Amino acid sequence: MVLLRELDDAKDYPLVIHPVGSDWERQSSDFESGSSDSDSDSSGNDSDCVIISPSEFSSKNPNNRSLIVADSVATISTSMEISSSFTTDGFVSTFRQVVQVSGERGENRVVIDPIALGEFVTTVNEQEPHYFYMYTHVLQTLHLWLPFNSFECQILRVMNVAPYQLHPNSWAFLKAFQVACEGPGLVPTVGVFFCFFHVKNVSPHSLISISSQPNKGRFSLYASNIKSYRDTFVRFRCGEGFPELMFDVSGDRLFPFYWSSSRRLINGTRTSTLNEHERLAVQIFSRSQVLGSAELVSRVNKPLSLEEYLASMSTLSTQQRSALVIMARAQKAEAERADASANAMSQLVVEENGVKNSKRKNTEESGRIPIEVPKRRKNTVVVEEEDEVEDEPLKTRRQAALDHHIQGALLTYYLSNRQEHESIDFRNKMESAVTSLSALEKDFTAAKSKFEEDLAAVKAEQEEKVKAAVKAKEDEVVALKGKVATLEGELIEERAKAKTQQEEASLNVEALTGRIEKLEVEGASQFDDGFKFALEQVKVTFPDVDAIKLGELDSVNQIVEGKIVPYVVPPSE
Repeated sequence: MVLLRELDDAKDYPLVIHPVGSDWERQSSDFESGSSDSDSDSSGNDSDCVIISPSEFSSKNPNNRSLIVADSVATISTSMEISSSFTTDGFVSTFRQVVQVSGERGENRVVIDPIALGEFVTTVNEQEPHYFYMYTHVLQTLHLWLPFNSFECQILRVMNVAPYQLHPNSWAFLKAFQVACEGPGLVPTVGVFFCFFHVKNVSPHSLISISSQPNKGRFSLYASNIKSYRDTFVRFRCGEGFPELMFDVSGDRLFPFYWSSSRRLINGTRTSTLNEHERLAVQIFSRSQVLGSAELVSRVNKPLSLEEYLASMSTLSTQQRSALVIMARAQKAEAERADASANAMSQLVVEENGVKNSKRKNTEESGRIPIEVPKRRKNTVVVEEEDEVEDEPLKTRRQAALDHHIQGALLTYYLSNRQEHESIDFRNKMESAVTSLSALEKDFTAAKSKFEEDLAAVKAEQEEKVKAAVKAKEDEVVALKGKVATLEGELIEERAKAKTQQEEASLNVEALTGRIEKLEVEGASQFDDGFKFALEQVKVTFPDVDAIKLGELDSVNQIVEGKIVPYVVPPSE
């Protein structure tokens, strides 16, 4: 049922987007139930629309919006009516500071809005600007990146679900599959993915779970029980100049934005529609052990670790796997172009109504056209059949011979054609391998030549540096030798000058010594003369003094214990 509400006369009526399965929607269903029973078709599918006129909604603040739509095929379980924790700009800002959701070019152009009170993932918005919900816990845990890549958008389109309708384990399968394709250089396509997965059951009351195909599963479950994600959803919308987050170049939606009740039940892939590269991918994955989804997700952006893990899980020999990888990488560019223009829906076995165990027969599985024969011609048909019974043995033998002849011719043709195709395929693969090897040899030769040139250049540069260093040292030694010679000459001159000064000093010492001795003699003589002159003065001054006693006095006498004694030279002298 679709509920339509006209608000032509309203101008400022507050926007209220009622979630699918809410009380408002259930009350409207009860109001409409009286007329829908008589108007519904015999199949039981409810496709009524209840149009509620403006007179039934009075408001003091009408707005100019014309339509608010709440889409519902069946009442969605209240288990999806879980409020988000991101209800304020502060929570969103904290999340953006910790987790990056897009590349450098798009991070600032992805707008993340908080969730209003009473808003759930089942809420449907028909007004601009459009947005989509997504669980931040899933983005962060599984290293998902916005905008979604072409493979992820294709998956959402063919399943006809919004991003948040996929269960986290299903997102883990998508991520693990893409990571596993990176190692051998495979292009992840919807056709290859659903060779190993299918949508076993879809319910409008819960998230969609992708499961492994019976006996074909190549990826293990990421986690048996993922918790703490249901209250982590926020709104994502395009920022200025970044429409590629949600729209293609034509302005069409890249995937469903809002909760969809028309999910597609995908049973698998028609392998006959796969191209050569996709068949090669199926072959590589089929010859592998069960890959751990958690192991693959943990190796995002770790190519060496990823290659080691994939090689260890492969049941092929190293040579066989290397040959397949070379072929896959050689076909990658062409496979990407083919995937861009391919119709993914044509490759899938889909039940549009999403109901499991449907009794309808697929018209593609049978080429018979039922024809109703009128009852009044029944006898005529019986008579004609009885007339033909008589010639049945002959006709049977002729038909059998013709059938055998045709079968033999067809068998010969098919065998020849198959051998020719196998031969052509083998030649193409060999040519591709030879081309790849030639390219590798050319790359190796070019790399080797460049390495040798770089090595020669580095060697020449180092030799020049060594020569320059040696020359600088030699020049320094020559300069030091010259300086030493100069210092030696100066030393010799200083020695000669010192010797001359020493000789002059010796002469001066001798002259001074003689002068000192002379001065000593002269001083002693003057002292003695002075003493004698003093005695003469004493005689004149004191005429009564005994002259004999004065004559005994001498300038060198000493006074010892009050007596005058002659000077005695000490023994040491």
